[in-house]
Amino acid sequence: MQSATKNLSKYAIISFLLIFIVVMGVYFIYSNRVPTPSLAIGIDVGIQHKHAPVDDIPLTHDDIYVDDTVARKLFDEVRVFCWILTTKSGIFSKAAGINATWAPRCNKHVFFASASGEEDIFTTLPSGATPMPKVEINLNGLERKEYKTANGATFTTISMGTDIMFIDTPEGYDNLTEKSREILQLLYLQEMEHFDWFLKADDDTYVIMENMRFLLKGLNPETPAYLGYQLEPTWFDSPYMSGGAGYVFSRAGLKRLVEKGFQKKGACQEKGSSEDLEVGRCAMKAGVNIHSSLDRFERESFHPDNINDYIPGPPPQWLYYYSRNKPKGGSECCSQLSVTWHRMETRDMLVFDHLLYKTHVYGRNMAASYKNFYSYNKVKKLPNGVPTLKNE
Repeated sequence: MQSATKNLSKYAIISFLLIFIVVMGVYFIYSNRVPTPSLAIGIDVGIQHKHAPVDDIPLTHDDIYVDDTVARKLFDEVRVFCWILTTKSGIFSKAAGINATWAPRCNKHVFFASASGEEDIFTTLPSGATPMPKVEINLNGLERKEYKTANGATFTTISMGTDIMFIDTPEGYDNLTEKSREILQLLYLQEMEHFDWFLKADDDTYVIMENMRFLLKGLNPETPAYLGYQLEPTWFDSPYMSGGAGYVFSRAGLKRLVEKGFQKKGACQEKGSSEDLEVGRCAMKAGVNIHSSLDRFERESFHPDNINDYIPGPPPQWLYYYSRNKPKGGSECCSQLSVTWHRMETRDMLVFDHLLYKTHVYGRNMAASYKNFYSYNKVKKLPNGVPTLKNE
């Protein structure tokens, strides 16, 4: 009996020591790992290791071997403000994918939603689709500011942190023109002197910011400029850039759009219609130059649909009726330095971002310096007879 008791005590001690070793091992692993920063809404954006790089090769994005010296230099040289249209529900869903991927690569980004109104844009949902739940956000107590434009118009903004802002225009597709006008005038009043370019994107647009800056580098922000995927249906009286593919104004372009467009009574439509069309019409009336974003191989840089709609092709039918340039499918669809893609779900963005920034084909690197990759040629006279302003 005494011997059995001794054996039990011995086994108990051994078991205790084994448990202690396992617990301490787990504690050691977790206490010494690099913390994982994650988006408040719940998407893990990856571990950013702080240790010194191996063999002096820059390591970013989870120990990926990459030299981003040129990209970081352009980040300082070509300053881009990204304004992203979303909704209240989008702030807690779609914005997560953008914040976890491309938005931090802007010099500054802000999500703009409406303070009131219904979010439902479509009267009927696709078969099998689940409607987004309605989201209520208490805006009481948040910072409110009222702005007055040169022509006496006023609008109010409500800020939630530094990257979410609500506009007093009601939600809904028919209100996007008014909403965008107010945002552009806000940028004119508050941000114009701090940035070179102003990019508009939707909350399902994916942007490769490094390629965006390379495209814009060849243009002078002090020259009125307007770029994107050019739509030019013959039954419209003005060319314009697709809102979903994103469009960008230079600092001088924004200034001219607001001063000679928005602030001139009756010059531009203030409400209704399509936001991208009315912004484009107003830009043309104000004298903002359209610049081509086709590369030297006549491939598009901005894309108003998901990449799966182009490859293997053919492109969506609607593009054949609306696009200025004939749409292409397959490998000819898209520039090697493509800038944007539209209709991207959060999962698409995460996968796309991983393939672009965390995957590399060994032995294949950028050739030469891409000199003259964009011609920036003037856009020829439009088929519908509307003269295009000469690019400078």
